[in-house]
Order: sequence, then structure tokens, then C-alpha cells
Amino acid sequence: MDDFTTPLRMRCRIAFAVTGLVVGLSIFICFIATEQFYNLHIALWGLASGIFALLTLTVHIQHMRGQRDLWVYRLKFFIVLGFFVQLGSLIALVTYVVLGAVRGQDLMPVNGPDQGFYLASVWVFMTWKWSFALFIYSRSYRKGYVTSDHSLLI
Repeated sequence: MDDFTTPLRMRCRIAFAVTGLVVGLSIFICFIATEQFYNLHIALWGLASGIFALLTLTVHIQHMRGQRDLWVYRLKFFIVLGFFVQLGSLIALVTYVVLGAVRGQDLMPVNGPDQGFYLASVWVFMTWKWSFALFIYSRSYRKGYVTSDHSLLI
């Protein structure tokens, strides 16, 4: 681990990522499996949030293991993925908020073909947050690996 990454910080990062994974998957199950709350928009954005929390968790665990020779090349992919998902999430966030405002929606009910845009925007924001975390941590860890060993410059 780096000098600036204490074991307590890494445990907190891992705990937050595990929490994000569990909550994202729970939202997916709740909004896809129950008839009362069925909403495909919310369910899929909850799943996306959980997936990006899982990817962030993977980056933290690989950093703790110290497998940098193999892992430094894969971090580039996570940096690019996080960046582009952030852009897409921002566009989706604005779209859902505008659709909810134009249609004069309330927060409830969330089920129906044209319902739940505000709650979907919350999960779009969570997806943005986890893709941002993936981007920042991948970039930080990769920078630490590359600067500590100049032979890994790509």
C-alpha cells in the first residue's frame, strides 16, 4: 500500500464499496421483483450502481494485494470506463429530472410506464458517484504504481 493509504482508510473504502454493492443489488431486486414497486428504470440504475460499486471494490482489493505488475495495465480500462460512464450518467440525470418536472410527477407512485423519474435520478446519481470513485481511485493507484517504478511507464 502507499504511504498515504493507511489500513483504516482502506478498510473504510472497502466497507463503503461493499455497502454500495449490497444496496444497489437490493434496489434492483426490490424494483424488479415486486409488483407494487415495479419500475425498470429504477431497477436497472440500481443494478448499474451496484456493478460500479463492485468494480470499485475490486480496484481496492487488488491494490491491497499489491499485484501491480499485472494490475497496472488493467487500471487504464477502469479509468476510461469510469470517465465515460460519468458523462452518460450526467446526461441521464438531467434527462430524468427534466422529464419529472415537465410531467409534473410526485415522488410516489413509482410504478407505471411514466412514473418514478425522480427516484430514477437518485440512482443515476449513485451510478455517477460510483463511476467517479472508480475513475479517481484507479487513476490514483495507477499514478502511484507508475511513479514508484519508472519501468512501468506506458
